[in-house]
Amino acid sequence: MDTEQKQVAPYLPFSTLLTALDHLAAVKIPNRIDHRTFPNMSSQSKSQVMSAFKFLGLMDDDGVPTQLLSDLAYKKDSRKEIMRQIVEEKYPDIVALDFSSLSVTELDKALAGARYNVQGETRKKAKTFLLKAAQYSGFTVHELLTKITRNRKKGAEKKANTSTPKTDFTLPWGKSADAGAQSHNEPDDTKRTIKLRRGGSLTLTLAVNLLQLKGDDRTFVFDLIDKLDAYEEGSKSSTDGTNKVDEEALQL
Repeated sequence: MDTEQKQVAPYLPFSTLLTALDHLAAVKIPNRIDHRTFPNMSSQSKSQVMSAFKFLGLMDDDGVPTQLLSDLAYKKDSRKEIMRQIVEEKYPDIVALDFSSLSVTELDKALAGARYNVQGETRKKAKTFLLKAAQYSGFTVHELLTKITRNRKKGAEKKANTSTPKTDFTLPWGKSADAGAQSHNEPDDTKRTIKLRRGGSLTLTLAVNLLQLKGDDRTFVFDLIDKLDAYEEGSKSSTDGTNKVDEEALQL
């Protein structure tokens, strides 16, 4: 069986592919590429990047990078030209139809072929990736096709804005904040400043959704908050600023 038919056409955001290339250019391409090569990416993005690398001929099935990956990562001035060559090689039947006059129906039918192995939502994402790659590499893309990429972008933004419902909650020091925007829209509600007894101050700033904290993270954060409470209460009751017991409460 043709091994190429087993590979899946890239369906990640095209910008993620560019990010991966820039990362490799910065850290130097290793002898073998695996999930640990991209430490700052989510598990899903890592898998999509590696799948795309295989389909595009940037690494083999064992993760060994090709010269093409090296050229694409390091030769940034030639990246668009190299990407165009990749599109022509990996999507020959679609390129032959001419992006400038290609209809949406023709593109859908072509991507449904065995060469690309994408179905359903994955096929839609693969279509967006290809169109973005084509535009990036200098192909003239029909206006009806460019509308697809714009509509998918708007749809993704709408989904992102509505996927996490806003939930009001009360922070441990009594102020209310919105769980979906606590670290940006409500900066005062995520800070706690106390005065130290011998001068100066200490500020604790939260940049986390408290409703999503679990396990050790939740215990650690709330322990810090409790220590601040204990120290501040001790400060109110202390008259000489040398309350040893209360000072011990702030030892983290």
